[in-house]
Amino acid sequence: MALTSSKKTRCMGGSGAGALSHVYLQYPPFRCNIPGSSKMMYDDGSRLLLVPSPDKMFSWPVARHTQSNSPNVTVVDNGPVLGARFSLDLTILAIQSSDCEVSFYNRESGAKFKQLCRSRRDRILGFFWTDCPTCDIVFVTTGGLELFSLAPRLDAVKLVDVRPLQVSWYLYTHESRLLLVASGMHCRTFQCYQFSAAGIIRLPKFDAGLKKLEANRKVTIGPEDVHIATMYGRLYCLQVDRLSMELNIYRFYRDAVVPQGTIPVYSETVAFSVVDGVLLVHQLASEVVLLYAIYADLKGPISAPLPLLIRGDSCFTMAGCESSTESNDILDNEDMRTLASSESNIYGENWVFANPDIILDQDHGIMWRIHLDLEAIATSSSDLPSLLEFLQRRRLDAAVAKELSMMVLCNMIMEKRPLLLISEAMDVISMAYSQFLRTRATLVIAKQPSARPQVPARHDQRKKAGKEDEKDVPVSDCNTNIIPECSDQAQKQSENVGSSKRMSNATVEQCKIAHEVVGIVEETDESAAHNKSENSTGSPLSISHNISLAVTAVSPEEMYHHVFAVIDNETDVDSSTLIAAIIQYLRSIREVELPG
Repeated sequence: MALTSSKKTRCMGGSGAGALSHVYLQYPPFRCNIPGSSKMMYDDGSRLLLVPSPDKMFSWPVARHTQSNSPNVTVVDNGPVLGARFSLDLTILAIQSSDCEVSFYNRESGAKFKQLCRSRRDRILGFFWTDCPTCDIVFVTTGGLELFSLAPRLDAVKLVDVRPLQVSWYLYTHESRLLLVASGMHCRTFQCYQFSAAGIIRLPKFDAGLKKLEANRKVTIGPEDVHIATMYGRLYCLQVDRLSMELNIYRFYRDAVVPQGTIPVYSETVAFSVVDGVLLVHQLASEVVLLYAIYADLKGPISAPLPLLIRGDSCFTMAGCESSTESNDILDNEDMRTLASSESNIYGENWVFANPDIILDQDHGIMWRIHLDLEAIATSSSDLPSLLEFLQRRRLDAAVAKELSMMVLCNMIMEKRPLLLISEAMDVISMAYSQFLRTRATLVIAKQPSARPQVPARHDQRKKAGKEDEKDVPVSDCNTNIIPECSDQAQKQSENVGSSKRMSNATVEQCKIAHEVVGIVEETDESAAHNKSENSTGSPLSISHNISLAVTAVSPEEMYHHVFAVIDNETDVDSSTLIAAIIQYLRSIREVELPG
């Protein structure tokens, strides 16, 4: 389907101008050249890029990175850095300097203190900060979990709980608040905990799915084979079966971990990213990307496999591209050579894919961010109702998605597509707008003074509590619980966008719509999201006072002015097709009970 683009032509690295891709890296990247540094780390809890030097820790906010930004510098002791994370309020920097010790640096008071592993027989595999009311920081050791809380003066940590558990390796993402630990002889048994503002939730154990092949009996699962993904407010575990060349997908529920199916992989080494809820499977050997939108049934990729390219605005000159004017050529010859040799190197050996959409090029000190090209996806799509459903779920580029949605509708009517196809498209648009209105009403209720405000769990505000009982965590609290209560088929069907079935509990229904359909985000502006990230609720997918709606829904007024009126002004349009389309739209808005 041909769509008229209003964007300027952009150069693309790797394949030259005119190359097509559905995902791209935006030029220029963030560059950090710190003398003495050997690696970069991304702290997803504080959204900071961390670069250690022998006696300092440099940090930059990732939400809006520009080369002119000066880093924040924290003076630390000289020594190795196995891992580093800032506290959620950015007050304390924790650095793991060995497998038995973590050092803490208070940036405000200058206090320094250390914490050893509880048992000398265990090793610290890593740690993470939480907004859980039970603890501030969790050490993951080979012997289990050690939960600590900060002292009132922020000059020490106190052990509050120990959870014995055999741990071979672990994964944790702050976005999901989910900890996955692997155990067993071949690391095939997974145990998960969610450290949310509601408390600690222990999920059922499950085993990695491997085809029963003779060669798979001795295969050991590593952390590179497993990924935690948050897509459309739902938590998933992605596990690669390298011998079968399949990706097993599991969805987390409160009472079960349910297999969702498998998708094929075409490379022995794969990596994952999630951009605006879309799963990106990087086939590293073939250097192509497959896109999956997993919000209903597990279907095939939404587009053909295409390479990951580098794109810049027209004012930049990139490898394989020529500047249109001399005034736009702002890079000197030395910069061009640097770009051609390092920045245009796609899928380097030392690329690190950080959750959810960050890429760290450790060899060249470069950080990239992955973006979706909605225009390219729309142009290459043939299933137009599914395309509209996909566009209506976009949040990062809501304005572009809305414009493309209206362009798709215009083209369908002007090209005299079958009436049944137009009817399905109108149903998608009407349902999306209906869900937007319901979500807006939910937000108005949530912002009333009577609503209980949620405050991040802080050391000086935490109620004294002992060991949390996982069974006592309320399952109907939409503000704190992001794992669905049950895993029955009826609930899964109710989450489908096209489904008109409603849950009996109206409050739960509205919260589910806010989380899974309309896609509430903390802020549409990423820089504002970073500035307010520590004032949000425990779950990044929960309803809070800082959230704003990224509106892709098309209202009846917009349908009239930007679709029907535009088509009516065309001279070569069949009026009968236009009238039939209007009738189908009126039918659809009546079925979803839209006002007007």
